[in-house]
Amino acid sequence: MIKQDFIPKLNRNRPGYPMEPQGLLIHSTNNWKKSADAEMHAKYLKSGQNHVAGWHVTVDAEQAIQHIPFNENAWHAGDGSQGHYNRNWIGMETCTNLVTRNQKLDDPTYQNAVKTAAEIVKMFHFTRDQVQPHNVVKGKNCPWDKHFDRDQFREDVFKLVEGTPILSEPTATIRQAQEWAKGRGATRTFIDIAQLYWSIDPKSGVNPAIAYAQSAKETGFGRFGGVIDETYKNPCGMKTTSGGGNYDPEAHQRFKSWEEGITAHCDHLALYAGAEGYPKSDPPDPRHFSWIFGKAKTVEQLSGRWAPSETYGQSILEDYLKPLEQMEVDIMSRFSDLSDDRWSASAIEKVAEQGLMVGYNDGTFKPTEPVTREELAVILTRLKGGN
Repeated sequence: MIKQDFIPKLNRNRPGYPMEPQGLLIHSTNNWKKSADAEMHAKYLKSGQNHVAGWHVTVDAEQAIQHIPFNENAWHAGDGSQGHYNRNWIGMETCTNLVTRNQKLDDPTYQNAVKTAAEIVKMFHFTRDQVQPHNVVKGKNCPWDKHFDRDQFREDVFKLVEGTPILSEPTATIRQAQEWAKGRGATRTFIDIAQLYWSIDPKSGVNPAIAYAQSAKETGFGRFGGVIDETYKNPCGMKTTSGGGNYDPEAHQRFKSWEEGITAHCDHLALYAGAEGYPKSDPPDPRHFSWIFGKAKTVEQLSGRWAPSETYGQSILEDYLKPLEQMEVDIMSRFSDLSDDRWSASAIEKVAEQGLMVGYNDGTFKPTEPVTREELAVILTRLKGGN
């Protein structure tokens, strides 16, 4: 929610020219004083201390304050009184009061800036090209490049706007998942079933990192503790076809094996996401109802559908998926079939670090597998800086 605290109309830094917003220009305040939060900037802009510069919104770690209505322009871009950005684009300043000049922006401020920018993007239906850093105007180092990656910021904004697709390539490796699970006190069984998620889920297009993160939430990292236990081999709290109460053990499905349970979990997610080839004719998923097809294409849309909570999907993202994806593991430990004493270990580590070669979805490198001509073409393209 953006708080409104407008500059008085007669101030020089509220020019008042009518504007139909054509984009959002991102700035950083580059004011590293501890007191230089959004409230301080709001007071400064309202004081009218003979300055003409102004902008629409300031964001800090806790709030976002709007200083000028979005249907009025502001002098924030430095491209002149008739400049395209000054006359047509919304200006958003990100506070830097919680970091020093050469530090990465603190996470609370960064996340609030992403959230606020996403709110503005939704308000005006801006495209990616309509969200730009200030440096596109005159090459100015703004937002300050030490604080955050400008391109990544835009991607994070649109990830929030568009949601996190359930159907996608894996966004983490098995090793990342297992190390993350270990760090969260997972059971040995939960750590081991990561292998099944990364071998089963990609067949339907489901991102295994999402399914594994959801399973962590549903089972307490395999510790369960609710009305069912590990013997159910139910990784996602799935009910029987007839369903029943959350506190009724008989209302929850028992699976013959973890492979069957994880396949059912994957099929249910794929059905919700509208995957090609779904609904299936005879899946292990006991609640494979055709009417849920395509009803939740993103993790966020699982809220109120997979579970009644309106924050269910957001919790999967913030509390489970993001920490999993951010888990750092040693390059060599990513591959379950390699050890440091292998004669080619150093070379493999280098090509993996440079992104020239990657492992398989099952967490292996398969060092003795032959390379096809098309795989070689991809490697050479990456070596020359292509995609």
